[in-house]
Order: sequence, then structure tokens, then C-alpha cells
Amino acid sequence: MPESLLPDALPIAHTLWQLTFTALDVPLLLLPIVMLFLPQIRRIKPRLLTAISVLLLGYIFLATYPSHLRGNVPLEPMSESIGEWVNVHGTFEWLLLKGEPPVFLGEVAQVVLTLLSFGGLIGLIASIFYGLKNKSANESLATVSWKELGILLGPFTLVYLLLLVPRAATTGLHDRYLLPPLAVALLCLLRYYQERIRWSLPIATVLLVSGMGSYSVVMVHNMFALYRARVEIAAEVHSAGVPYTAVDNGWEYNYLVELRHAPSLNNDKITVPVGAYVATPPMPAGTCSMNSYEYTPHLHPLYGVSFNPHACYGPAPFAPVVYSRWFARRPGTLYVVYYRPRPTP
Repeated sequence: MPESLLPDALPIAHTLWQLTFTALDVPLLLLPIVMLFLPQIRRIKPRLLTAISVLLLGYIFLATYPSHLRGNVPLEPMSESIGEWVNVHGTFEWLLLKGEPPVFLGEVAQVVLTLLSFGGLIGLIASIFYGLKNKSANESLATVSWKELGILLGPFTLVYLLLLVPRAATTGLHDRYLLPPLAVALLCLLRYYQERIRWSLPIATVLLVSGMGSYSVVMVHNMFALYRARVEIAAEVHSAGVPYTAVDNGWEYNYLVELRHAPSLNNDKITVPVGAYVATPPMPAGTCSMNSYEYTPHLHPLYGVSFNPHACYGPAPFAPVVYSRWFARRPGTLYVVYYRPRPTP
């Protein structure tokens, strides 16, 4: 399956929005370090600080009171098109099950995270324009100059960021794509903080890193619990005599079922072997939509796994499966729904 480096078309507006939202997600992903720069806001001149505060509050207002005319302005974590792993649901975003996953980070938490992330970013910018070099910085910092650091890390970072542009123009960007440049940014931010502000990191850094680590542990637990629930609910349906090929259980599960019946997914990009791809007939009229149906021609869904019991043609006669969600108000629940009109008695 060859992958083209350059897209057939480059939609400028879409690409710029993708890159902008991805850049705005970076302060949250580096929150334990970005937060260290929050006190530097005091260096900003009062008038300018007032103007920035008004703009930030206006952004929060637009995000919390969306309009169908202007669209949605995302809070942190960024919308699902960016926040694939770090998002409001606290699970991997692209499950492609029916319904909407339960929310893990409510609107209040999102507003707080947005204020802290953007506040830290503003403090970082203020330290660049108004800060003074930390005279007490350890002399060992001079062993590798910024120029040498740029030579070591600059070419890789530049090329990697350029490679993100065609992805932003086509399938879109996700937070996991930022892992390599985030490592570079982390190193540079730490060095900059030690040079311009103070050599030793404050004790609050330990709490911030612990908080981010705790979120990661909670999310991994919730994801494993959700995956176990999907296996359990599929087994329940199968035990009633329904074949696995008749259940839509999200893209990963569907792909695995397809690969038990075929040597590969049915993708039109496959060039080796020749003729591997065969056009998939459309789904029967009235069937609930299924993501990537053309990749899995052996699946003919009669039922689907859903977060919403009223999705498609409503609940099927199978017991829902409840799964654990740490630090959430209520556990999650999966349901089985009809993908075709209910059979008449």
C-alpha cells in the first residue's frame, strides 16, 4: 500500500486550521513545564495584560457558548480531530462505535485547563520579551550552546514539521504525531527556564508531572476496561448464535474479524498482489452506516455496539455491559443496537 508524500490537493484554510489547533494543543501536552512560566505574566505592562485578558476571556466565551453561525471554538483538550489520546472523553477517540462516549473532563475542567495552558504560553512569551537572563544559572549550561543544540536537533525537527503539512491537508493531525517534536520542545523549554528564570525547578513541578502521570494511568485503565467490555459484549452476542461477522464493534475489532476470513483488508491502495482489491457491494438499503465497510467485505452487520442505546434502530435484546471508569461520576455502558429494521413478529 504505497503512501504518497504529497497530497493531490492542498486546501489552504483546512491545513492552516489543523496546524493552528495542533500548535494550541502543545501547551496542554507540556503543561507541567509550560505552567512554570505562568508567574512571568506579571512582567507584562498593565494595559497590554488587560487587552490579553479580554481576548482570552472572549475566547473562553466563544468556546462555552457555541453558535451554528461561527462554529465551535475548542477548549483544551482540543477537539476530537486533534486530541486522539488526550481528549474530553478520556479514551482513545477513534473507536468508531455508535453514539458518543461518556465525558471524562467536563466543561469546568476544560475551562481551567485552557486558562492554565494559554496562561503559561503567554507567560513564556512575556519572559522572551521582558525577562532578564538568570545570572545564577549554572555554568554547565554553556557546555552546549544554543547554536550547537540547533545543529543537533534543528534539521530533524524542521523536516518532521514539514512532513506534518501534507498529513494536515489530508487525513488530519492527531496529538500522537507530536511526540518527537514535544521531546525537543521539552528539552529546549527546560534549558530556557534555567537560563532565564532559575536553575532549580520548583517543587510544584513534581506535583504537575505527577498530575499528568496520574491522568495517563487513569486513561490506560479506562481504555483497558472499555476494551474488555467490547470483547465481553461481542461474546454475549456470539453466544446467542450471531456470527462475529454480523456485529459492528469498531474498526479494530472489525479489522481483526475480516483478517480471520481474508489475507488482507480490502483496500484500493493495495498494489501487491495485483487484483487483491475487489469493489465491495453497497450495504443493503436501510442498514445503519458502518465505518470502513469497504475494507471488510466479509462483515454484514445485523447489530452494532453503541454508547447510545437508541442509536440506529434502537436497543437489541442483549444485556448492556458496564465498565469501570476511574475518577468519573458514573461508569461507562455499552449497548447492542439493531443495524436493520427490527424483525416483525
